[in-house]
Amino acid sequence: LYPFSIEGEGHFVALLQKGEEKKEPSYLKRTETPIDNDSFNEFMKLVKPAYLKENLQLINNMVVQEPLEKLPHIRYIRSGLLLGTIERERFEPSHQLAMCLKEEDFAQTVNLDCNDIRVSKYLKGETIEYDSTCNGWVLVCVDHFPLGFGKLNNNKIKNKLPKGHQR
Repeated sequence: LYPFSIEGEGHFVALLQKGEEKKEPSYLKRTETPIDNDSFNEFMKLVKPAYLKENLQLINNMVVQEPLEKLPHIRYIRSGLLLGTIERERFEPSHQLAMCLKEEDFAQTVNLDCNDIRVSKYLKGETIEYDSTCNGWVLVCVDHFPLGFGKLNNNKIKNKLPKGHQR
């Protein structure tokens, strides 16, 4: 029943069959690479999902989570999730990581109302005020949706929104 020939949404039918159990190909096996950096390890204590702590690779100064499925004989320009970079022994989380998190996935969050003037200031790349007892990395959210990371110190959030995302 096609939706363009009748009134309604149409239908779809599929038959799933359980096949034989197959061995996992070697290119799908997870590898654990410990990242020997105190700043990175402290930051990752704030990240709650365990899946973001698996299959990590240090490529030059970038910490990347390689995808579980990488097909052989295919050339990849970029693969995996960039968690951040390590420069001068300091870890700087990436904006991509902030965008794949939910508010409850990060231990230190700042949630602002969409009508709060600080949202506009954050999007312009400015430092914003926020009363808090914690210090360090925070996930800045608007109405519980992430905008990016900031560094909270003495009730001020230093903006870490990438320059290209500021308006």
